[in-house]
Amino acid sequence: MQAKQVIIDGHRQVSRQGQSEVADPREARSYWGIVVRRFVRHKLAFTGFVILALLVLAAIFAPWLSPHGPYDMDIEAFGAPPSWNHPLGTDSVGRDILSRLLHASRVSLAVGIGSVLLNVSVGVLLGGIAGYLGGLADSIIMRITEMILSFPPLMIILVLVSILGPSLFNVVLVLGLLGWPQICRLVRAEVLRLKEMEFVTAAKALGIPDQRILLRHLVPNAFPPVLVAATFGTAQAIIAEASLSFLGMGVQPPTASWGNMLTDAQSIGVLGSMPWLWLPAGLLIVVAALSINFVGDGLRDALDPRLKE
Repeated sequence: MQAKQVIIDGHRQVSRQGQSEVADPREARSYWGIVVRRFVRHKLAFTGFVILALLVLAAIFAPWLSPHGPYDMDIEAFGAPPSWNHPLGTDSVGRDILSRLLHASRVSLAVGIGSVLLNVSVGVLLGGIAGYLGGLADSIIMRITEMILSFPPLMIILVLVSILGPSLFNVVLVLGLLGWPQICRLVRAEVLRLKEMEFVTAAKALGIPDQRILLRHLVPNAFPPVLVAATFGTAQAIIAEASLSFLGMGVQPPTASWGNMLTDAQSIGVLGSMPWLWLPAGLLIVVAALSINFVGDGLRDALDPRLKE
């Protein structure tokens, strides 16, 4: 059977029996090498990546980095300012702030990553089906997407969490199931563009099943924009969890998260005279969100299709 060359996202590929293969593996390596170099040259993105990596490492090694246990109480230091024994001070019941911050990073990052994995999985599946099949399936999925997007996000999150009950699992579930419409619309648009290309036409002519075309050819080619959207979604999920926990509807004490460590900031007296109770957690939320957004900006620039010309 004669092989047919097609161009897929700037890479020369061969369509044979419905499968697309990179004709020269060196071309793919060269492209990804350009992406990596472009990302590294993006100073803010690379700085954000380093900071994010440090936060992840701190979360992984929190039990070894913490000077005290996250639930240990020092009865001689209730609301104490920073000292040698407690570098960031203690909270109102004598728990070490630094230790709780390190363990809280596990919870907050887990919420961000877990919810994004869930909404990307749902969004890619439904977006791929809507874009490839079209017709009634496309109409139903898009109407559901528009219905979810029409509600104020924080309001519907608060309602669902109050119904299900505030907990770490429920926060991840709600954020994941409400964050998929953006991914769905993005994947649908990419699939609509890609399914008109020659390699898809050739695969259909060879009798390749639709699910194989969708999973093996269309979805992988829509991966770069989904990756960029996922990074921004992670930052949004961390901020949403912090907002819910601050309002008492997220991760519940004594489990520490960056959001519920800010609850002491509701007092005017604490805001002015005891900044160590809320300032470290607030700074970590800002730093984590900015770092993830910088990484997303860098990925968006590095994966720009014009690099493939």
